[in-house]
Amino acid sequence: MDRYQKLEQITNGINAAYKIKTATNSLNREDCENGQETNNVELLLQMLSVIAEYYPEPHRNTLSNNLKKSTVYHNTYKNLKHHIKNMQTSRSADSNEFARTLELVKPVLDKDRRSLIEKMLQIHEILKS
Repeated sequence: MDRYQKLEQITNGINAAYKIKTATNSLNREDCENGQETNNVELLLQMLSVIAEYYPEPHRNTLSNNLKKSTVYHNTYKNLKHHIKNMQTSRSADSNEFARTLELVKPVLDKDRRSLIEKMLQIHEILKS
């Protein structure tokens, strides 16, 4: 590794640290204004996205792809948790709620299962009309 590559990596590290600090301060400030606790998972995802942006080239795509998958799983979990909580408060569990649950889970499934869920949702729409 020549000295220009080393300088580039050091610069990338400094830029990443600055962006992480800025994101942390911004998230903490927003949460204080809204009266909420800092969401550690959201903060971690932001930090990892900054790190992936400045990560050395041979492994940058792998890290970015894994981060995207993790974000999809996190969002699915968060949305599903919110949906189930709403179902519990309204005390309703009809076919529309079940279809919504399937729709929420669909992004984390493999191609075959996603296709099966899409067919089930289409059948649900046909039966509903």
